[in-house]
Amino acid sequence: MDIARAFTAPFRDRQWLEKGIIGALLLFIPLIGYLLVFGWALRYLKAVLSGDDTELPAWNQWSQDLVLGFKATLVAIVWFSPVYVLLFCSALALVPLFFDEPRLTIPSLAVSLVGLLCLVPLVAALGSILLPIPLTRLVLSGSLAEAFALRPILNEIGKAIRDLLVVWVVSFGYALGIAIAVQFGSQLAILLCFPGIAASILITSGAQVHWLLFTVHLWAQVRSRLGQSSASFTSQPLPG
Repeated sequence: MDIARAFTAPFRDRQWLEKGIIGALLLFIPLIGYLLVFGWALRYLKAVLSGDDTELPAWNQWSQDLVLGFKATLVAIVWFSPVYVLLFCSALALVPLFFDEPRLTIPSLAVSLVGLLCLVPLVAALGSILLPIPLTRLVLSGSLAEAFALRPILNEIGKAIRDLLVVWVVSFGYALGIAIAVQFGSQLAILLCFPGIAASILITSGAQVHWLLFTVHLWAQVRSRLGQSSASFTSQPLPG
């Protein structure tokens, strides 16, 4: 895994600042902005797989990016469904507390806390580790069915599990670093009043865009090491 390449590649585009600012501003638009940026980043993933990681996609395929971002988000929601089931069960375990049943109070709390504090984080982390496989299948094939083809997906996960763990650790570490930097930056921004606050918010949003590009570059490396490209899939091409 070439982590340094994944970090620096987006900056090799001569228009990286302009394209990055557009992405950062779009993130301020609830939901739609996120879907657009996610779809745009996944187009970059496909470019990386084709061997061109030094040019970020142009912002000229809005509808295609929106559709791809929506599909990818749907895939992520489905793959994280065990987390939602655990959250529901943990909440359901607290029901006896509302019926004044002292004998069930401690068991109910214990079951709920185990679910919320142990199982939910564990399953969420597992979902994050495995998610690059179905998402890269979606990007290459354009088909939601490929993102839910369990047998080939599990086979690919078995082959790429070490790379997937590396990607998760590095991506999580970068996200944590951004969060820590934001904490310190926000305190400094307050001292600089409105201009500082506005700049801090924009820089934070820009860092999120770079984190996404960095992460999808690593996903592309995982897919590349599996030795598969769009030619491996027989589904329909991406829109546009």
